Amino acid sequence: MGQEAKKNTINEKPLDSSSVEPDREDHELMLSVQQGDRYSFNLLYHRYKKPIRSYLYYMTRKTEVADELAHEVFLKVYRNRESYQPTAKFSTWLWTIAKNLGVDHLRKKKEVLYRNKEDDSAIQEYEDVNLSNAEQQLIEQSEKQQVEDCFNNLNDKQKEALGLRIFSQLSYDEISRSMKITLVAVKSIIFRAKTALIECVQKRMKQNEQ
Repeated sequence: MGQEAKKNTINEKPLDSSSVEPDREDHELMLSVQQGDRYSFNLLYHRYKKPIRSYLYYMTRKTEVADELAHEVFLKVYRNRESYQPTAKFSTWLWTIAKNLGVDHLRKKKEVLYRNKEDDSAIQEYEDVNLSNAEQQLIEQSEKQQVEDCFNNLNDKQKEALGLRIFSQLSYDEISRSMKITLVAVKSIIFRAKTALIECVQKRMKQNEQ
């Protein structure tokens, strides 16, 4: 799809606060989009564009690529609007599209090396995989570049899962469906990713203090 088609589909112009319509649910807007309502589509776009771009940036580490892929995400949403079923949560559908496009881009560019295969039978179920207050404070006090570098050091499944958890606020069940792995595997991957991220940030901070 050319640049002109993109411009006609997505309205980048910021919406005024009275146009956001926070009371309209995602699925209601998407049903209107299925009827050809471009305004409802642009409401969804402005509702999700920032977290989608942030997620894709953390996957690709390139601003231009993240912007391009974010556009492609929403164009794909619009092109496939007829396939959306209101029984499915819109955000899960949207973030699955974003994840797949990000992973496809990395594969094509050969930036993905190997994916660690998780053995579900050997995985312990972790109930608490959220950041503690102390851990959250550590991340906030760290330099942005340190966090980005540490995030980039995670393996690919860890980046996918933790990125979805941070940026999309999907539940573990929804991440499980998006990644097509078990709920137990999701909890384990996020726990390991969080642990590795915190340890890396702590190590970088100690090195800077020396």
